[in-house]
Amino acid sequence: MPIHLSLLKSHLRVDFADDDAILSLYLDAATAFMEGATRRLMSQQTRTIRLLGFEDVMLPFPPIASVGGVTYKDANGATQTLSASKYLLDTTEAMTYLRFLDDLPSLDEDVYDRVTVTFTCGWQNPPQDVVVAVLQLAAGSYLMRESVATPAAPRFAVDFGVQSVAARWAVPEFLGRLDP
Repeated sequence: MPIHLSLLKSHLRVDFADDDAILSLYLDAATAFMEGATRRLMSQQTRTIRLLGFEDVMLPFPPIASVGGVTYKDANGATQTLSASKYLLDTTEAMTYLRFLDDLPSLDEDVYDRVTVTFTCGWQNPPQDVVVAVLQLAAGSYLMRESVATPAAPRFAVDFGVQSVAARWAVPEFLGRLDP
C-alpha cells in the first residue's frame, strides 16, 4: 500500500502504538473506498481480464503501465501466446484501449473465455489530493467511532471534499470479466 500507517499517524498526531491495528484497518478501508469510488488502484498491480475474442477493450484501473501478454485458446483448444506485434496499447483517448490488429488466429469456439490479457495497472504514486482524501476518510473513521447517531453528534459521512476528489478521478466502469 502506498499510504503508510506512519503518514496516517502523523496526520492524526498519534504518537503511540496502542491503536496501530485499528488505524491499519481504517486505512485499508479508506483505501478500498477510494479505489471503489474511482475505479483506480492505489498501487501498481498485475491484473487479468478474459475476453470472448479478439475485441478491442478499454483496460480497467488506469493508468496502464504495460501489457504482460495475451494468450488464447486456438482452434484445437491449445493455449497459445499472441505475438505482441498483433496488438497495441492505444493511449490517444482518455482511457487506454488494447487494440487488436489484422490477421489474427482462429479461436476455439467451445471455450467461453477464449482470450486472456495480463496487464500492469494502477498508480505508482497516487496524486496528493487522493492521498489526502484517504487520510481524511481513515481519520474520520478513527475519530468518530460511535455507533449511535444523534442530532448533536451525527453519524460519520463522507465529506464533500473527499466526494469531490473521488468524482474528479473516477473513470468509467469496466464492462468485461476480471479475474479476482
